[in-house]
Amino acid sequence: MHSGQTWIGLAIWYDVSLDSILTLNGRTEADLLKADEEVLIPLPTYTPTPEVTLVPTLELMEEYGPDQCREHIIVAGETLIAVALEYEMTVQLIQSVNNITNPDLVKEGQRLCIPLVTPGPPPSPTFGPTPTPEERAPHSAPHLLYPPAGVEVPPGSAQVTLQWTVVGFLDPDEYYMVEVRSVSRPDARAVRGLVKTTTWRLPESMQPAVGSIETYAWRVSVVRGKGDPASDGFVWERSGFPASWQRFLWLGVAPESTPTPTG
Repeated sequence: MHSGQTWIGLAIWYDVSLDSILTLNGRTEADLLKADEEVLIPLPTYTPTPEVTLVPTLELMEEYGPDQCREHIIVAGETLIAVALEYEMTVQLIQSVNNITNPDLVKEGQRLCIPLVTPGPPPSPTFGPTPTPEERAPHSAPHLLYPPAGVEVPPGSAQVTLQWTVVGFLDPDEYYMVEVRSVSRPDARAVRGLVKTTTWRLPESMQPAVGSIETYAWRVSVVRGKGDPASDGFVWERSGFPASWQRFLWLGVAPESTPTPTG
C-alpha cells in the first residue's frame, strides 16, 4: 500500500466492488489504510454482458422546446452514431429534431437538442407461428494490443491510437464498437466509436490537462445494426463477446507550437 490510498480507490483500480474488498479483508469503509499494509484483492466475478437494446417503442412529441431537450455539444472525432448510442435512441430521431440532413457533417462544438422522449404503450401482440431465427455464432472478444495493460503511453504523446486484433470477417451491418472512460474522473462522459478497421484514435478532448497523469479504461466488441436504418426501430446490439476492460496511463502535454517563419 502507498500513503493516501483508500478502499474506494482500490476498488476502482482493480475493477471490483467495494463490498467485496471490505468483506475479504474483514474491514469497514471507516477503517483507514496504512502505508505498507497488505490488502487482499478479490478476483473479479465474470458477469455476462447483456444484449444491447438501444431503442424501445416510443410515442414521440411533435415539437421539442428548451424544457424538452438536454443539450449535447459535439467533441472532436465524435459522430452522430456515437451520440445515439450514448443516449439510447436512433440517429434518425436526432437528425429530425436538429434538422440535420447529412449525419456525417456534424462539427466540433455543434450544439444538439437531445429530446426527452416518453415511452408510449407497448404494441399489441400478434399471434402466429414463431419464425426460426438464423443461427449466427457470436464473434470472439478482440485482443487489445495497444496501449498494453497498465503502462503509460510514450511521454509527449499528444494523440493515442488504440489497436486490437481482428476477430474475423464482419458482415456489412457489423462494426467494432470502442468504449473509453476515464477512471481518474468517474464523472467524465465516456466516449464510444464505431469503425470497420482495428484502430481508433482517441478524441483530443480526452487528453489530460498539461502535466497531469490520468488512468483510462477501454474495451472493444462487435455490434450489429438491427432493423431498417431509415426507421425509428433501428437499434445496435452486440454480436460478439466484449474484451475485458484494460487500463493505461496518459500524461497530458502541451500541443506543439508551429514555428513562425522569419524573413
